[in-house]
Amino acid sequence: MRYVIYGAGAVGSAIGAGLFEAGLPVVLIARGKHLESLQANGLSYQFMGHKRQLNIPAVASLDEAGITHGDTVFLCMKSQDTLKAVRELASTVTAPINVVCAQNGVDNERTALRYFSRVYGLVVRIPAVFTEPGQIANRARPSAGILDIGRYPSGSDDVAKRIADDLTTAGFDSRAQKDIMRWKYGKLIDNLATPVDALFAPCPEKASIVRMAQDEAAGVFAAAGTKVASQQEKAERRQGAMDYDPRKDPERPGGSVWQSLIRGTGSVEVDYLSGEIVLLGRLNGVATPVNEAIQITTNSLAHAGASPSQLDAQEFLQDLASRDGDRELNQ
Repeated sequence: MRYVIYGAGAVGSAIGAGLFEAGLPVVLIARGKHLESLQANGLSYQFMGHKRQLNIPAVASLDEAGITHGDTVFLCMKSQDTLKAVRELASTVTAPINVVCAQNGVDNERTALRYFSRVYGLVVRIPAVFTEPGQIANRARPSAGILDIGRYPSGSDDVAKRIADDLTTAGFDSRAQKDIMRWKYGKLIDNLATPVDALFAPCPEKASIVRMAQDEAAGVFAAAGTKVASQQEKAERRQGAMDYDPRKDPERPGGSVWQSLIRGTGSVEVDYLSGEIVLLGRLNGVATPVNEAIQITTNSLAHAGASPSQLDAQEFLQDLASRDGDRELNQ
């Protein structure tokens, strides 16, 4: 089985590096200066205090990757880019392939299933970051990260088990899970902190905003009948596999939304994090003012090209309270 990493950013490159070092066939699809550096010098990959230079094949397009029967394609782009990427993949590849959604959020698998019959969800816990183009640092320990996989919408099969075995050989802690979306919804709860971390300067109020957003999500999931991995289950899953806590690392710059803002991409994945809670709330008649405000504010900053960690959390809470008061008066 050959692995094609489609969208080889920090996380995708880390997955590719592990598989490549395990002796498995890998090709990275990347872009921009990162691709230029990969093709000129290989990938500089730092993990557990050791840096190595890996000459992983890297290309700019699906056509160059030459995807064929039996290949496994990891989708590693941000969720807002999935539909375009999957359409391009479907127009390029006619042979049966395995599509693995190695992404945040819970909508990517559904999008991929419109075009491909063998779709797998992957719960990704890899604290990898760009240090500069062509250079990736993975701060996970003792494993290279947690990568649980399952067939979408549910169940497991021999392909999922083989991929989990290969990822384990590559240094990750990987298990085939029959209820992978339950675990991905559990990760979504955790990811609601990602845009909050990107919006506000360090302060005690940030934790309160995260709790409010997560409480809203819990209410939405209960109303929708959505099954979600509990905090205890997630903590138990991390034991022995992931000792690293990115929230306690002063050297880690920030999560995916923070990194998008700092790069000035003009686009962030908040619509598939906080926005997913807003969508489910509207479908099930549950108000989600906190997540809606986070979604709107984050998108506004991204469109304006603003830097992260610039907003005042107290002002955000005051504005939120004011909006709630206005709603009550208008009811």
